[in-house]
Amino acid sequence: MKVGGGGILLPQYSAYKVATQLFQLQSLFPGRIEAGVGRSPGRNETNRTMDLLSTQ
Repeated sequence: MKVGGGGILLPQYSAYKVATQLFQLQSLFPGRIEAGVGRSPGRNETNRTMDLLSTQ
C-alpha cells in the first residue's frame, strides 16, 4: 500500500541531499517510495514584490 504525498523544492536543496534522503526512505520502506520531478511556474518577481508591499 502506498499512501501520502509530498514535494521538495529542488532549487532550495542540493541534489545530493535530496537523493540521500530518498535513498534512506527507500531502504526503510522498500517498494513504497516513488519520486519524480515536475515543473512549476513558480512566482515571478512582481508577485513577490507585491506580497512584500502588502505586508508592510
